[in-house]
Amino acid sequence: MINEVANKRVVWITGAAGFLGQELARQIGAEPGTVCCGLGRGASPQPDMHHVEAGDISVGALDRLLARTGPPDAIYHLAGGSSVGRSLADPMLDFTNSVHSAAVLFQWVSDNAPKARVLVASSAAVYGADYTAPITESSALCPISPYGWHKKMVEDLAVLWHQHSDLDVLPVRIFSLFWTWTSQTIVLGYCGAASHGRARDQTHGQWQ
Repeated sequence: MINEVANKRVVWITGAAGFLGQELARQIGAEPGTVCCGLGRGASPQPDMHHVEAGDISVGALDRLLARTGPPDAIYHLAGGSSVGRSLADPMLDFTNSVHSAAVLFQWVSDNAPKARVLVASSAAVYGADYTAPITESSALCPISPYGWHKKMVEDLAVLWHQHSDLDVLPVRIFSLFWTWTSQTIVLGYCGAASHGRARDQTHGQWQ
C-alpha cells in the first residue's frame, strides 16, 4: 500500500466523521499530489479519502494507518469532545475523548512520525464566559465547563510534547463553525434567542 502513495504528501485527519473532518478531507483530497486518510468513530469510506480507519484513536489504529501510507507529513487532530452539554453529563467520557486521545496521538507521533506537523482543534471555551470585551489570543484562560477544561489540558499537553520531544504541534482555538447546510439552524437559534430578548451582540459576544 505504501507504494501507492510514494512521493505524495500524506495527510491524516482524526475525527474524520465530523462535518469539519469531511469538509477538510474534500478540500485536501482535491489537492494534486496529496493523499488524505481518516480516523474516527463512525468514519466510513469516502471518495476524498485514500483510506479510513474506523474507531477510537489508539496505537493499533495509528499503526494500521502507518502501514498503509508510511509516516504522515501532516495531521489534523479534530477528534475529541464536541459539546459542553455532553461534557457536563459525562465528564470522564469527555476527558477520555479529548485529553487521553490527544496524549496517545502526541506520543505516537513523537515515536513514529517525528517530522509530522500536527494541528490540534481547540476551542474558545478555554476562555470561559465572563468576557465583556473582544477576546484576544493573549486573553486569560478561565474555562468553566469540563469541555473547556479538557480543551485547555490538550493545549497544555501540546506544549509539553513540543518542549519534551520537539513535536511540531499547533493548537487552534475555534470559536464557531458555520457551513452552508448549518445556516438554517443558526438563523433559527438566533431568532429564538431574540424572541426572548437575548439577541447576540456579535462584536462583544454578550447576550443583550
